[in-house]
Amino acid sequence: MTDESRWRSNVAIRYGLVALTLAALAIHERIVPSPDGRFVHATYCLWAAVGVYAPFLLPVVRRARAETAASVLYAADLALVSALVYLTGGATSSFVYLYFALIIMAGMSLRPSFGILSATTCSGLLFAVWLAYFLARGSEGGLPLVAPSWRRPYVEQGGFVGGYLFAQVAAFHLVGVLSSLLAVRIYGVRILNREILQASPSGILAVGTSGRIAYINRPARDLLGIHYDEPVVGRPADRVLVSPGTRRILEPLRSLTEMHFETELENLQLDSVPVEVTTRVLFDALKRARGSIALLTDLSMKRRMEEALKQAERLGALSRMAAGIAHEIRNPLAGIRSAAQELGGLAGLADPDRRLFHLIVEESDRLNRIVSDFLEFARIRKPDLASCDIARTIEDVALLLAKASGAGKPIQVETIGSLECRADAEQVKQVVHNLARNALEASPPGQPVTVRAYPQALLYSISYDPR
Repeated sequence: MTDESRWRSNVAIRYGLVALTLAALAIHERIVPSPDGRFVHATYCLWAAVGVYAPFLLPVVRRARAETAASVLYAADLALVSALVYLTGGATSSFVYLYFALIIMAGMSLRPSFGILSATTCSGLLFAVWLAYFLARGSEGGLPLVAPSWRRPYVEQGGFVGGYLFAQVAAFHLVGVLSSLLAVRIYGVRILNREILQASPSGILAVGTSGRIAYINRPARDLLGIHYDEPVVGRPADRVLVSPGTRRILEPLRSLTEMHFETELENLQLDSVPVEVTTRVLFDALKRARGSIALLTDLSMKRRMEEALKQAERLGALSRMAAGIAHEIRNPLAGIRSAAQELGGLAGLADPDRRLFHLIVEESDRLNRIVSDFLEFARIRKPDLASCDIARTIEDVALLLAKASGAGKPIQVETIGSLECRADAEQVKQVVHNLARNALEASPPGQPVTVRAYPQALLYSISYDPR
């Protein structure tokens, strides 16, 4: 409905059929003339109606939006059908069935509620025509542009015509209700499909065979730099896609070519975004091209992930190299410590020299701990998940650290109930050990350290006792 060429062809088909019908009536009147020339009146009057409507209707439909064009076409069809019914017998006309097509079209093409509204409108128009025929049944002047023979059923069978009118009105409303119910279901499916397309993370742009935009979702607007409130559906695509990046997308859409490529687009934030573009041609049941669609995928996250993966690989290589260097440092470091310890135990050394060798041993031990911590940090090991009691692990670590630090720095443990979970007990112990040891080293002498464990999210809080 949004493709302008479809509306042009729709109008052309409608009035082409009207013209063929009128031509058939004229030929019929020429070959088999009616006694009072009643077909001549209808033919000439409808030809005049078409001549008046067509020049004004086509430009309106060409420039209007889909909803406006549908309303204009419905009003024109309603006027022509009512004129045809009026000129060919009113309620007894053979063309009354065309009202059913109008009712169905109103419910399906306009809005679901318009099916019942159209049934009421058609019933009112048909009743007005019947009333005009009924009032003129006995007059000598008759009705304008209506042959006298069309009024004969109202004179001879007035009651039957009235009952026939009532049945037609009831049938109109029945069709209106059914078309509205069907339209509600179709409209619900259409809304669902539209919401699914709008929720798609990929941009979707559809262009009809006339080169006009038939559909665009929100991600496509963002990637193409089109504001969300800018009306673009129904506009020529070459007037919307004007930047160099979007022009590359427009070419396969207009030529109905299936392609796959990557390009750079400028989004609404005026940032350059890498985009993967895939174009596909849409066909109908008869394998005729209906248009083309472009799927736009933002590659920014993919590029960032690829860069992060490369960075992780570089860091992994650097970590392995550093771990190798640290491991090699430990061998000469052990020799230095052993030599300093032996030299410091020799007899006859002066106290400053003995103190110097003792400092060498202490600093070697400290450096060995640093290297051990670095190797533990650099070593990436898959966790061995098993049942683990966090509270018991914290208590064991606190006991070991309290013994190692002496009585000057007591460690208090506060846990709430059992903290059973699936975790790697060794890694948990190492985490608690590092946190508690850092707290011991940072706290002043005699200041107690408290380790608290909360079972809700296994949050460890190491704090100083303010007393």
